[in-house]
Amino acid sequence: MQDTNWDRETSKTLACMFEKREEIRNFPQFLTLLKRNA
Repeated sequence: MQDTNWDRETSKTLACMFEKREEIRNFPQFLTLLKRNA
């Protein structure tokens, strides 16, 4: 498991979400995906 790579991808996703505020509405779905991948 490549934790560093996963963190990098997660950081990119979070950055995109905060750039596009409307994406925040999908945050519950995003958390569900994180739980699935964890």
